[in-house]
This record gives sequence, structure tokens and C-alpha cells, in this order.
Amino acid sequence: HRTEWLVSALLKMAKLEANSVAFKISPISSADLVKHAISSLSIQLELKGQAVQIVGQEEILCDKRWTSEALGNIIKNASEHSPHGAIIQVEVGKNPLSTWIKVTDQGDGLTRPQIAKIFKRFQGSENAQGFGIGLPLALTIMRSQFGDIDVDGGGKGTGASFTLKFYRRHGE
Repeated sequence: HRTEWLVSALLKMAKLEANSVAFKISPISSADLVKHAISSLSIQLELKGQAVQIVGQEEILCDKRWTSEALGNIIKNASEHSPHGAIIQVEVGKNPLSTWIKVTDQGDGLTRPQIAKIFKRFQGSENAQGFGIGLPLALTIMRSQFGDIDVDGGGKGTGASFTLKFYRRHGE
């Protein structure tokens, strides 16, 4: 199962880097996007007694399938770094520049050196089960759609936050 996931993720990354993905950009509610993103994580969340709490609601212009993959990787990462029984916060909002989805875990946070390498392929994972490909794939997906991911390391009792930003295009 892990090998299948790795092969699939590497193939997706190669397609994105070769610019051979035709994104289907359309509006989707943030609630539907989060629901779609966590559908494959339900067993992992249940085993760890974790819940995903959604705060806010916005319409997001994106490719549902690819963005669900990126968001799912971020939420999976948050689950892995949060203790049993944790609540993973997914906050949604917008500002004049972007619509955004912020995922905050209840882990120990990240140091600057950790943040510097988490989006580098095969380097970011400190988890024995991890490959270090999920976060780089998420970032590539977001950047391929005129978006980005910001990281706040948290710490001192606050978990790390990953914010997926969907920048507004002219006329939105």
C-alpha cells in the first residue's frame, strides 16, 4: 500500500513538473473541498481519535481533484504530527489578495531548519513511515494553480499551521 502511494505520488509530481496536467478550474465550496480531501483519511483519523474542525466558509476557484490531493496531504501531515484525540483546525477565509485554507495541528511545531526542508523532496519527513513527498507534491499542485503554501512553525504550545493560498485573478 505504501509503495503504491509512493509510485502514484511520484508519477503525479512528474506530470505536474512536465506541465502535462490540464487543470479544471471551477468554483467549489470550501466545505465540499475539505470533505473530499479527508475522505481518504477517515481511517487514520478514527484510529488516532482525531477530528477535523472547519471554521469559516468560502467559495474557492481551483481544480477539485488536484486541490483535494494537496489539502489531503496537508491534513494527513497534521494528523501524523498531532497526538491521539487532537482536533485539527481547518480555517477558511479571504482577503484582498487570496482565498485561503489554514490547517493547524496540535503537534510540537516546527523549527526554522525543519521548515527550510519540508518542501524538499525526500528530505522533509522525520517520520519513519514518511517518504518526504506529500508536502512537496502539495506545494507543486498549489503553485501550478497560481497559488502557494505558507508555513507558521508554531511552537510554545501551538502546533504548526500550513496555509494554502489561492491568489485572486484579475476580475475576481
